[in-house]
Amino acid sequence: ALRMNWEAIGAVGEVIGAAAVVLTLAYLTFQVRANLKATRSQTLLDTSIQYQNLMLAPSGNTLIQCAFEKLGESEAMTSAERIALAGWCNAMMNFLEATWIQTDIGAFAGGKATASEYKGLVEVTQQFLETPGILEFLESSEQIGIQRQELERHHRVLSSYLQRVSD
Repeated sequence: ALRMNWEAIGAVGEVIGAAAVVLTLAYLTFQVRANLKATRSQTLLDTSIQYQNLMLAPSGNTLIQCAFEKLGESEAMTSAERIALAGWCNAMMNFLEATWIQTDIGAFAGGKATASEYKGLVEVTQQFLETPGILEFLESSEQIGIQRQELERHHRVLSSYLQRVSD
């Protein structure tokens, strides 16, 4: 009879242990989902702030302002203006490429990107690539430290994203 009691106690212990494991897994699932939601929201906020800073940069930088005014006649730009504009363009292309990747992997608040989010990203990318004089400027910017291969890669990647979404 004593043997049965120890077996019963062992069985109860196993049931309690199994219940603890199930509760722990449920709690961890809840925590992971909450963390994922917070991370996605933070990613969206960080991306919005980065975009805002990129859009505001020309207003606080007279070199970039002057360079934008001279787009299409890049030979009229000073070397400082060319360097400032090239740096801004490179930052914009890096931002757009990273945003496409984040959108594809569902890094933003809602998980998988919606059609309107893709549409907005397409519009921003097209607006940048179709700014009069930008591509011509970028193609002539090798001599100021921007690697032509890097520019071509950015342009190819951004164009491929636009093509894929438009298909």
